[in-house]
Amino acid sequence: MAYRLLVIEDDEQLLTVISEYFEALGYEVHRAVEREEADALLNNFDYSLVVTDLSLTKVGLEGLDLLKKISEQVLRPTVFVLSGHSSPDHREAALAKGADIFLQKPFPMLALGELVNRVLGAQA
Repeated sequence: MAYRLLVIEDDEQLLTVISEYFEALGYEVHRAVEREEADALLNNFDYSLVVTDLSLTKVGLEGLDLLKKISEQVLRPTVFVLSGHSSPDHREAALAKGADIFLQKPFPMLALGELVNRVLGAQA
């Protein structure tokens, strides 16, 4: 089974690195830079896993609002939140809104890949 992932990250360089890493592992990967793109993709596709930044704009934590939308989906994907925010409050807020895993940036890609493989392997 080919798993479909959605990667949402406003840092286009990091978005490319994460997306290409998972494509090399054989996953189908969709990408979004902005909240509006993510909404459109979430409305049109089912995902096994969503990897999203907590801050999708310079002005706020749009990722928290996005988590609410994702948690209301019928086929709810596993959600990994990536964040440069080190506050425990941000972590707790993300987990309370539906994140399954919270990772502090920077993080080793190998560790992210192992977590994704472990989670998706458990769904197989």
